[in-house]
Amino acid sequence: MSAEGPGPVGIELAPIERTILAILIDDPNEDVSGRDLRNQLRRRGFDRTAPSLVFTMMRLEDRGLVVSREVTTRKDGAQSTSRFYRALASDHVLPEGWQPNIAEREEKSTRRQRSRLGALLGRRCPRCRRGDIFRGGTAMNASCPACGLQFEREPGYFVGAMYFSYLLSVVFLASMFFMLRWLMPAWSSQWSALVAVILFLPFVGVTFRYSRTLWIYYDRWAWPDDEDVTP
Repeated sequence: MSAEGPGPVGIELAPIERTILAILIDDPNEDVSGRDLRNQLRRRGFDRTAPSLVFTMMRLEDRGLVVSREVTTRKDGAQSTSRFYRALASDHVLPEGWQPNIAEREEKSTRRQRSRLGALLGRRCPRCRRGDIFRGGTAMNASCPACGLQFEREPGYFVGAMYFSYLLSVVFLASMFFMLRWLMPAWSSQWSALVAVILFLPFVGVTFRYSRTLWIYYDRWAWPDDEDVTP
């Protein structure tokens, strides 16, 4: 199976994208849930690409080949949301509720076009720039909640983050030390260093989060793979 192939009206599509369109076009009047679509892809041999289904569907929606909608249901007091997909054919009239929301699509497109620097500062995924790397405090998401990118490539992956942690710590401590020496010339060097360390303590968590974020961005830039392609 080739990596790329011709799609509708000359659009180049990856194999998984062609397969998804074939599944959706099979019955244009049938709603296909994300779960059903993932299962069908697995049966057709796309086990490794199935986790990035959300990312793939975002690409197809941006190209105007697929539309989607969310359906929220409640059962036993618990609320769950499912996403359903349909192929967008020029000769097929979409039913009520399936018309693409232009404002929503523009908003999504704007979010995906955020600068890499903005995504880094916001500690968001380096691929889609939407999903959060951390779910709270110093607890990390194993994968991007938006596109499924695995943040930890291998065991011991974040050892490299220590270099960035050291760099950020040195920059902060050195800046605080020299600022204190300038503002408080009567203080001794030892006293200024001690105060600088005390002022740094509340920022330990921030340093931890940004050191890992910087390492992920650097590693994905220096040694990219197929997962790092941004739509």
